[in-house]
Amino acid sequence: MYFRIHGYPVAMHANIASAKTNDGINEIIENLFNEGENPSTKFGPDVNIVELKNKFEIVAELPGVKKEDLALKMENGELSLSAERKSYDVGENSRVVRRELRRAGTVARTFRIPSEVDPSEISAQLTDGILRIELPKKKAAQPMEIRVK
Repeated sequence: MYFRIHGYPVAMHANIASAKTNDGINEIIENLFNEGENPSTKFGPDVNIVELKNKFEIVAELPGVKKEDLALKMENGELSLSAERKSYDVGENSRVVRRELRRAGTVARTFRIPSEVDPSEISAQLTDGILRIELPKKKAAQPMEIRVK
């Protein structure tokens, strides 16, 4: 059986016999859903990466993130994305009965960029919580047809 912790698949065998192991698994699961005083404040956004004939595209979901809270940086062949997600305040004299909204904190993700990408041509646009990063390929890396005479 497999389940995911922070996006990574983890194997769990059905024949776990030790109570100590079960306690450890229970602790991991409790910590994942713990909404106590010190929740984890760094996580990555969901992304799709698509290769087209003349470019790559990274599409990231960043609900609630404003353009001024977003930073993109290209360095040493890696593209780093980071943003600050603000918290939702329920106000005084109220309590959260059910929490499904994403937590506030830093959103961060780093991508190794292929050498065929032209770093000077990278562009990004944030619209309605969806970030689109276009990474055009260098002209030499793009496929081209050669006419036979």
